[in-house]
Amino acid sequence: MLFFELHRHKHSTLFGRMIAVLLLCGAMFPAIATAQTQQGRISLAVRGSTYKYWGEFTDDQYGWGGEGALRYEAFRWLGAEFNAGVGSTAFRVTPYDLAAFPEYYQGRTYGEFYPGTLTTISRKNDIRLAHYELLGVFHLFPSSRVIPQLIAGVGLMNHYPTNAKEHSPLPNIVREAYPRYSIHFPVGIGFEYFLNDDVSLNGRAMFRLTTTDNLDDVTVEGTPNDYYATIGGGLNYYIHGDLDSDGDGVSDSEERRLGLDPRNSDSDGDGLSDYEELNVTHTDPKRADSDGDGLTDKEEILFKSSPIKMDTDGDGLYDFPEFVRKTDPNNPDTDGDTAFDGDEVHSMGTNPLKADSDGDGLRDAEEAALGTNPLMPDTDGDGLGDGTEVNDVKSNPLKIDTDGDGLSDADEFTVHKTDPRNPDTDGDMLMDGEEVVRYKTNPKVADTDMDGWSDGEEVLRRCTNPANPDTDGDGIIDPKDPDPCALSCCCCGGKKTESAPPAIPTPAPVPKLDEKKAEEPKQPKKKRNFSIRFLKNSDQIDNTDPETQRSIKELKDYLTNECDKLRVTFEGHTSAEGNPNRNKVLSEMRSRAVRQLMTQQGITPDKIQGTVGYGSSMPLIPEPGKSELKRMRKDEVESIRKQNRRITVREDVSCD
Repeated sequence: MLFFELHRHKHSTLFGRMIAVLLLCGAMFPAIATAQTQQGRISLAVRGSTYKYWGEFTDDQYGWGGEGALRYEAFRWLGAEFNAGVGSTAFRVTPYDLAAFPEYYQGRTYGEFYPGTLTTISRKNDIRLAHYELLGVFHLFPSSRVIPQLIAGVGLMNHYPTNAKEHSPLPNIVREAYPRYSIHFPVGIGFEYFLNDDVSLNGRAMFRLTTTDNLDDVTVEGTPNDYYATIGGGLNYYIHGDLDSDGDGVSDSEERRLGLDPRNSDSDGDGLSDYEELNVTHTDPKRADSDGDGLTDKEEILFKSSPIKMDTDGDGLYDFPEFVRKTDPNNPDTDGDTAFDGDEVHSMGTNPLKADSDGDGLRDAEEAALGTNPLMPDTDGDGLGDGTEVNDVKSNPLKIDTDGDGLSDADEFTVHKTDPRNPDTDGDMLMDGEEVVRYKTNPKVADTDMDGWSDGEEVLRRCTNPANPDTDGDGIIDPKDPDPCALSCCCCGGKKTESAPPAIPTPAPVPKLDEKKAEEPKQPKKKRNFSIRFLKNSDQIDNTDPETQRSIKELKDYLTNECDKLRVTFEGHTSAEGNPNRNKVLSEMRSRAVRQLMTQQGITPDKIQGTVGYGSSMPLIPEPGKSELKRMRKDEVESIRKQNRRITVREDVSCD
């Protein structure tokens, strides 16, 4: 039951949209004649129509037909009409339908006969329809340019469902299980538009509420009756009755003398009667737009602009563009931002209705003076609105990183609370970006580990860990320790440190790719790949990943079981997505994290001579280009990229 109701509702909504389009088309016809409805007139009409049914087999099938009608205008606002029509519509028979109605199909399928008949089950069936109706046609606005109508009445319907291929009757109609004739109640809407006094175009959309559930030859207990609808259009021809004067207050002889239409109260179709134009607004009744500004005279009256001046307020915009943009045609600066509406539209490209077009806290005129984009709330794309940068942060709205410290203004202001105009907020000789990204220290505190040495002094002079007050873990803080690196596992600039932080420089400078090639011996050193995974955009090892756990064990076994003279360098690699510079830093940090893990697990520190990061410059597997990415699934791309996120172990001194 729910399926039927949802399915019907879906197509009812679709048909409703078609009706809306019908009415919109009617409303958009240009007015070249006045209303022609008048008591005592008789018309004949013909229409072509589309037929659509709703019932147990509702789908997107339509059919075609035609209608003819005879109407008598009992009053100017009401006509009595006899309407007759014939047509057909269709519906598909899907495998679902075969299963949904077991009593009807009894297990038969396409190409077989319906039970007890010689009618073949086909994938599509037709419903032939004929209807005869008495209707009341209500003219809602008989004096308007386009006359909308409401229609309601009663009728007699004949329906005959068949299969589409042979047009053979369906089983229940063969068994005369229900009457072919039934009463129905048509309701609908329409419009009429006159081409001249006697001929009009008409459009009509009608729903027929039937008293039968057998339009499709199937009855389901508890479901509503079937119904159908038509939508179409055609011509009306008035065969009897004359029109009176247009009643616009100007005599027919005067209208003829002035070259106006005596049968049309609004000769130019601008919405003002000829009388109003001649005696009230003093506009030209033969021109819908007397001043030629793009607005009809009636629109200008409603808009409160002058129908005889193209640019009422002299702001550089004609009244019609002001009407479209909803600006004030009597105020040259609608939003009060000191710029004329015409200048905003033609020169600045801003919104003349908003003093701050992009809503960033800066008025459009201010942005023009600063050189920022008044249509972009964040001109430099750093995550802070231009107004916030200018009024609150005092940073440069044209630069992502005002002080050039490696942190965007947004990160400094909202995340780290550092000064986006000072590259070294805490004055410790390390830039804020270095502290956050490279050294993991606090950019607002000169001495992060509170050991008495500033972060800059620890990194640049002492080679100790600025995030650990006791670098070598001997129980003596670094400034009071004669040799603060004495018990460490790693060397840094001639001193030993415990698990050097990501910020601490590696023993040897990182070679550039082309420099490395020049220094490599003719016989390349052995390398081994280990797939150790990290958390996204981090140097933290993902210990929840089974492949990572396996690779860590293999790496430990390799370093433990090889000969004592083995000396290696850890090389970090990333996949190609992301910023290349960031990938380079990230790969260095990850190779150091693996070195620290190995030393913590008992690997002799002397075996690990150093670490280096190559970013995405040395992929294990070539990654797809932009054109290839569009053709590949996300999982296929990821399966390639994950193999490039790895640690390479280079044997500087091998056991061979």
